[in-house]
Amino acid sequence: MNKLLLWLLHTPLRPLAGRHTIAITYVGPRSGREFTLPVWAIDAPDGRGWLVGVGQHEQKRWWRSFRTPQPARLLVKGREYAATGHLLTGADRDAAAAAYVKAIPMAARAIRPDTPALRFDRVD
Repeated sequence: MNKLLLWLLHTPLRPLAGRHTIAITYVGPRSGREFTLPVWAIDAPDGRGWLVGVGQHEQKRWWRSFRTPQPARLLVKGREYAATGHLLTGADRDAAAAAYVKAIPMAARAIRPDTPALRFDRVD
């Protein structure tokens, strides 16, 4: 399924993947391997980046790569952006999770008080 979504994101058919679906490409800090995966994201309230909620985080490892700020490339609506991603904590995490659920109401089931939230800031 991920391969199909990633393919769609690189074509004019990208709206079929969903308006919140983007691709994140990053290098694993331990493995040194490059990974690309589709995620749901929303625009950050300040317009300088994107917020990602990690539903079912117990079953995923990728988000742990961003416990410290890490470079990434994001494919958003057909455009690629250089970004720095980092894990949000405390009030920043809570505000991001609330904004995420407000923008994507069907994500409310997956976003719990312990759900990680990440922010990716554009690098100009």
